[in-house]
Amino acid sequence: MTTRGLTRRAADDVSAQLANWAREGGDGAPTEESMALARRLVDEWLAAHARAAIRESGERLSADDETALAASVLDHIFGLGDLQPYLDDPRVESVFINGYDNVHVRRTGQPVLPADPIGDSDAELEGMVRRLAAREGMSERRFDESSPFVNLTLRDGSRLHAAMAVCTRPSITIRRHRLLDASLDDLVDLRMLTDEIRSLLEAAILAQCNVVIAGGPNAGKSSLLRTLASAIPSEMRIVTIEDTYELFLDRDRRRHPNCVALEGRPANVQSEGAITLADLVYQALRMGPDVLVVGEVRGPEVVPMLDALSAGNAAGSMCTVHARSTLGTFDRLKGLLAQAPERYGAEASASLIATAVDLVVHISTTTQRDGSVHRWVDSVQEVRHAEGATIVSNEVASVAADGRMTHLAPLSAELKGRLIDIGYDLADWRAYA
Repeated sequence: MTTRGLTRRAADDVSAQLANWAREGGDGAPTEESMALARRLVDEWLAAHARAAIRESGERLSADDETALAASVLDHIFGLGDLQPYLDDPRVESVFINGYDNVHVRRTGQPVLPADPIGDSDAELEGMVRRLAAREGMSERRFDESSPFVNLTLRDGSRLHAAMAVCTRPSITIRRHRLLDASLDDLVDLRMLTDEIRSLLEAAILAQCNVVIAGGPNAGKSSLLRTLASAIPSEMRIVTIEDTYELFLDRDRRRHPNCVALEGRPANVQSEGAITLADLVYQALRMGPDVLVVGEVRGPEVVPMLDALSAGNAAGSMCTVHARSTLGTFDRLKGLLAQAPERYGAEASASLIATAVDLVVHISTTTQRDGSVHRWVDSVQEVRHAEGATIVSNEVASVAADGRMTHLAPLSAELKGRLIDIGYDLADWRAYA
């Protein structure tokens, strides 16, 4: 029998014994007790298999093979099976699965490279996603021909998207969040921020400026948002709003002891029960937030969010948006306002955005010769006011891929005053005049 076959057989046998244990009083969850029991059962299974192999052929697995098999069995029972080693590897950034035997992995500092199959068939792959949807989701998450898409947050914080039926083979995309506990200094070390922009953004958060983080897909918007949130004073009450959990500010009780995380919910198979991000924004404003953090703005939630910020509620709030530049961010927000049920016109949109937003921070990405991706904040735009349908803003810093920074405009007197009030040394900002 192949190693994969042995793993599956052992996992089935041990899982059945764990199920019996759960029915007799355990809760079936991966607690320390159940995992200790599973490790003992796996050891017993391997010992029995070794005795049988010696009787039949006189040979048994080596000690290293038994150790690897035991780890794989536990991964299948409590983890993600063949996927688990990628989640345990801190270098892995993304996993792309286009059918069980067409797998690609991106590791830090490397291009996307082919990887080993996940399971033995596409049907097994789809079954794995269904089990995850039942196990990981806080609400109903189906994965079948009637519900061909699913978004999940895995226990380690990774984000999984899966599709079937609408594609020729099941497709799974996993995005790792490697910077869950990163500090602003860590982002400087990664060359994502310059020292000057790091200190400016930290001061802006302390001064309760409303910040929009923009960039393309997989640019690192959530990572920057999460890290900037580390500058929010611990006494502030935070409410986060996301379609799928990936910020996890509520998990950091040291930095954010008073934080509530809200997650949207898709409709069920009867097309009922959906909770949109717009619904969550309205509810969040009734929860007394000092700071509102919206993971990504891409729909009608833009209206209640900007309304709240322009009215002064939850000052110092943040969100992300897909845009190719800082100036493109304004067009993106205007487009969302025009598509919202309220159908904002050009002038009303410009006025609302200019009143609500203080800074726009854009992240750029470039693929280097070795195939790795470099991400960095390439522009900081200060929003001044609106003139008709035009949003007047100043780009106060532009950063090249090699880290060279250009100061293009001085900070406004209003922003300088807010920064001085929280103790920021304007001498550190060379655009100060």
